Amino acid sequence: MSQLTVDLEDLVATYERDGYALLSGMLDPTLVDGLGGLLQRQLDDWSDRFLQATGARITESRQMDALVAGLTGPDRAYHALDQPLQHLVRGEFPLDVRLREEVRAIADQRPLQEVLARLLGSANLRMHYPPMLRFKPPDQPQSNVPLHQDSSYNAHLERFVTVGVPFCPITDACGGVNVLAGSHRLGRLAHEERVIWGNYVEPEAGRAFEDRHVLMEPGDVLVFGPELLHYSHPNRSSRVRFSGDFRFFPGAIETDRHYYDIERGTVVAPEGVAPRTDTDEHGCAAGA
Repeated sequence: MSQLTVDLEDLVATYERDGYALLSGMLDPTLVDGLGGLLQRQLDDWSDRFLQATGARITESRQMDALVAGLTGPDRAYHALDQPLQHLVRGEFPLDVRLREEVRAIADQRPLQEVLARLLGSANLRMHYPPMLRFKPPDQPQSNVPLHQDSSYNAHLERFVTVGVPFCPITDACGGVNVLAGSHRLGRLAHEERVIWGNYVEPEAGRAFEDRHVLMEPGDVLVFGPELLHYSHPNRSSRVRFSGDFRFFPGAIETDRHYYDIERGTVVAPEGVAPRTDTDEHGCAAGA
């Protein structure tokens, strides 16, 4: 897709009313298909490493249930795992996958840039780096992100837009993201902590808002703001779900984290901090 076909005024009205907007056919399907294939290959590779390290197959729900029961017991052994293994338990790809240059191509899609420029009020766009890439095997509740606001994981950013990108069809069976329409009007809420998922709010916080499961096709994107309450829909299909979360903010906002400067096409490190490498597993929270 090379030209924007969305009515930006209607988009902004929907975004401001509901706290989110679904945009169909926003991304180049060849790019999305290629990244989906990359994630499948990376999952195959990391599954073997995970099995060697833990004795559990990451795509086998019963084996993962037994592993998670031990990791979340009184001694909280989960926190003793290496960072890549912690990510994998949560259904997230480790840092070396998220740092791959091919993934940055999502931010270079011109129609998406036009939408983000309108929502953020700036043509000077930056992307928090690296983005989050996720895989969700069937029937693995520990990989489901609980109800939360993205602001709880991104306190270093004053204002941003999250772009959710599916790399497979999002159906009722395989699940995706549930949003509580209009819940952004609650403002920033206090979050509690769990062993695996750091930040969450109780379901009662969003009872007054309509719960919508957003169905999507590869090439679609879901855009939403920092205060929208949302959570993972369970995967009850027979296949793994692949997706990514990309967070964009205007260049006028300062950050002490790495970011991708879209105009310059370069990754920028905070002053005095070395560039991100595939051996650094720090500085990116579970929902970030």
